[in-house]
Amino acid sequence: MSAGTIDVWAQHVTERFLAEPWLETLMRWTGMPRTPPALDQLLAAMDASDVDMALLAAWHGPMGTLISNDDVAAAVQAHPDRFRGLACVDLTEPMAAIREIRHRVAEGLCRRQGRALAVEPAS
Repeated sequence: MSAGTIDVWAQHVTERFLAEPWLETLMRWTGMPRTPPALDQLLAAMDASDVDMALLAAWHGPMGTLISNDDVAAAVQAHPDRFRGLACVDLTEPMAAIREIRHRVAEGLCRRQGRALAVEPAS
Protein backbone atom coordinates (compact mmCIF):
# COMPACT_ATOMS: atom_id res chain seq x y z
CA MET A 1 0.00 0.00 0.00
CA SER A 2 1.50 3.31 -0.99
CA ALA A 3 1.31 6.08 1.55
CA GLY A 4 -1.70 8.21 0.69
CA THR A 5 -3.28 10.49 3.25
CA ILE A 6 -1.81 10.03 6.73
CA ASP A 7 -3.35 11.43 9.92
CA VAL A 8 -0.22 12.21 11.92
CA TRP A 9 -1.89 12.79 15.31
CA ALA A 10 -4.86 10.55 16.00
CA GLN A 11 -6.17 9.03 19.19
CA HIS A 12 -8.44 6.10 19.81
CA VAL A 13 -9.95 7.51 22.98
CA THR A 14 -10.49 5.44 26.11
CA GLU A 15 -12.92 5.62 29.02
CA ARG A 16 -10.13 7.23 31.08
CA PHE A 17 -9.77 9.94 28.44
CA LEU A 18 -13.50 10.58 28.15
CA ALA A 19 -13.90 10.83 31.94
CA GLU A 20 -11.70 13.93 32.10
CA PRO A 21 -13.62 16.96 33.42
CA TRP A 22 -12.05 19.33 30.89
CA LEU A 23 -14.06 17.54 28.17
CA GLU A 24 -17.40 18.37 29.78
CA THR A 25 -18.14 21.45 27.65
CA LEU A 26 -17.20 19.68 24.40
CA MET A 27 -19.33 16.65 25.28
CA ARG A 28 -22.30 18.82 26.18
CA TRP A 29 -21.90 20.99 23.06
CA THR A 30 -21.56 18.06 20.64
CA GLY A 31 -23.94 15.69 22.41
CA MET A 32 -21.29 12.99 22.27
CA PRO A 33 -21.67 10.07 24.68
CA ARG A 34 -18.93 9.34 27.18
CA THR A 35 -18.40 5.87 25.77
CA PRO A 36 -15.34 5.26 23.63
CA PRO A 37 -16.00 4.41 19.99
CA ALA A 38 -15.12 0.96 18.72
CA LEU A 39 -11.96 0.64 16.65
CA ASP A 40 -14.16 -0.17 13.65
CA GLN A 41 -15.82 3.24 14.03
CA LEU A 42 -12.41 4.93 13.84
CA LEU A 43 -11.59 2.94 10.72
CA ALA A 44 -14.96 3.89 9.18
CA ALA A 45 -14.30 7.58 9.93
CA MET A 46 -10.86 7.25 8.34
CA ASP A 47 -12.40 5.64 5.25
CA ALA A 48 -15.06 8.35 5.01
CA SER A 49 -12.31 10.98 5.11
CA ASP A 50 -9.98 9.16 2.69
CA VAL A 51 -7.34 8.66 5.38
CA ASP A 52 -5.19 5.64 4.57
CA MET A 53 -3.02 5.52 7.69
CA ALA A 54 -3.18 7.01 11.17
CA LEU A 55 -0.42 7.58 13.67
CA LEU A 56 -2.15 6.69 16.96
CA ALA A 57 -0.75 8.59 19.90
CA ALA A 58 -0.68 7.46 23.50
CA TRP A 59 -1.33 10.31 25.91
CA HIS A 60 0.06 10.88 29.38
CA GLY A 61 -1.23 14.10 30.94
CA PRO A 62 -0.51 15.81 34.26
CA MET A 63 -3.10 13.63 35.99
CA GLY A 64 -1.81 10.36 34.54
CA THR A 65 -2.30 8.13 31.54
CA LEU A 66 -5.32 8.88 29.36
CA ILE A 67 -4.46 6.61 26.42
CA SER A 68 -1.89 3.98 27.33
CA ASN A 69 0.89 2.54 25.23
CA ASP A 70 -0.86 -0.82 25.64
CA ASP A 71 -4.06 0.68 24.15
CA VAL A 72 -2.09 1.97 21.17
CA ALA A 73 -0.15 -1.29 20.73
CA ALA A 74 -3.40 -3.30 20.71
CA ALA A 75 -4.90 -1.10 17.98
CA VAL A 76 -1.71 -1.28 15.90
CA GLN A 77 -1.60 -5.07 16.28
CA ALA A 78 -5.25 -5.36 15.25
CA HIS A 79 -4.78 -3.25 12.09
CA PRO A 80 -1.08 -2.93 11.19
CA ASP A 81 -1.99 -1.91 7.65
CA ARG A 82 -3.88 1.16 8.92
CA PHE A 83 -2.16 2.23 12.14
CA ARG A 84 1.27 3.05 13.48
CA GLY A 85 1.86 3.82 17.13
CA LEU A 86 3.40 6.68 19.01
CA ALA A 87 4.43 5.72 22.53
CA CYS A 88 4.27 8.17 25.42
CA VAL A 89 6.11 8.27 28.75
CA ASP A 90 5.83 10.11 32.04
CA LEU A 91 8.80 12.49 31.99
CA THR A 92 8.52 13.12 35.73
CA GLU A 93 9.82 9.54 36.19
CA PRO A 94 12.88 9.48 33.91
CA MET A 95 14.13 5.97 34.73
CA ALA A 96 10.65 4.48 34.31
CA ALA A 97 10.38 6.42 31.03
CA ILE A 98 13.60 4.87 29.74
CA ARG A 99 12.42 1.39 30.75
CA GLU A 100 9.10 1.97 28.96
CA ILE A 101 10.81 3.15 25.78
CA ARG A 102 13.10 0.12 25.84
CA HIS A 103 10.09 -2.14 26.39
CA ARG A 104 8.22 -0.62 23.43
CA VAL A 105 11.27 -0.96 21.18
CA ALA A 106 11.72 -4.60 22.26
CA GLU A 107 8.08 -5.45 21.55
CA GLY A 108 8.28 -3.85 18.12
CA LEU A 109 5.93 -0.89 18.61
CA CYS A 110 8.80 1.40 17.67
CA ARG A 111 12.37 0.93 16.55
CA ARG A 112 15.59 2.85 16.89
CA GLN A 113 16.77 4.79 13.89
CA GLY A 114 20.02 6.49 14.79
CA ARG A 115 19.25 8.57 17.87
CA ALA A 116 15.53 8.80 17.14
CA LEU A 117 12.68 6.34 17.47
CA ALA A 118 10.62 5.42 14.42
CA VAL A 119 7.17 3.91 14.81
CA GLU A 120 6.41 0.52 13.32
CA PRO A 121 3.49 -1.87 13.47
CA ALA A 122 3.76 -4.39 16.27
CA SER A 123 4.83 -7.76 14.92
